Amino acid sequence: MIPKNKQKLPLINMLDESNNYSNLDSKFFILIIALITLITGIFFILQINDNHQREILDINSEINSTENSLLKKQEQLNDLNTSIADIELEIKSINEKILITGQELDQLVAGQLDRSKTYHSILSGNNENLKILKILENSKKEIQIMGEAKNIENLGEFQKQLNTNLSIENLRWNNTENGLLFTAQITEN
Repeated sequence: MIPKNKQKLPLINMLDESNNYSNLDSKFFILIIALITLITGIFFILQINDNHQREILDINSEINSTENSLLKKQEQLNDLNTSIADIELEIKSINEKILITGQELDQLVAGQLDRSKTYHSILSGNNENLKILKILENSKKEIQIMGEAKNIENLGEFQKQLNTNLSIENLRWNNTENGLLFTAQITEN
């Protein structure tokens, strides 16, 4: 016989027998719940992964868009640098032209000052004994003059009073009633 503490009541015995079946059912139930939980977890993980992949694609798209924008800006900057270099070359060319023009102007002004001195020197020979009637410019270095003198000595005085950088060449004269009519070429040395 079974000791009393080990004996089971008939109801418990019945439960114990059905418990074997229910034990299987409960294990199967737990297995199904675990499987559903696992599938749900995998689904959530896949959903989260899909969301992350979309975010990564969006970020990559933004990065590509930013890179394209930066490339366009770089091209614009390169074009601007090229334009600036072209403008600098033009400015340099203009400055060189201005410098050359300035030098030519300086030479012209200096030449005009020299020419003014030449005319002043020629015209200072005008007096009662010698009159300059006409001054014609042949070139930058030669001036043709025509005048009247009372006598040949007056022509000599005229030649002496000219600036030292001037010389008389091709002096020709004709006698007239009033003295001499002369032409000469004055050359700047």
